[in-house]
Amino acid sequence: MAGQQISAETALPLFRQRCSELHDENILLRARGAELEQEKTAAEQRANELQQQLTAARQELEQLRAQPSAGQTPQPLSCVDADALP
Repeated sequence: MAGQQISAETALPLFRQRCSELHDENILLRARGAELEQEKTAAEQRANELQQQLTAARQELEQLRAQPSAGQTPQPLSCVDADALP
């Protein structure tokens, strides 16, 4: 196309059509970007909720580990039999 010329009257309708197409594509891309941003925000919120649940579960587990189990008597800390004491 180097060196070729076309008139403005010939080029203008095609230029306007392409500008319109690009404008439409731009609007669609912006809309999709907004959707993705909403999805990202929702995913981050869900991740935060899951992190809080995980933290609570770990704390509960640590509390359960710190308590003796029901029905179990804590073992004496010495090597002397507790029943043998006066």
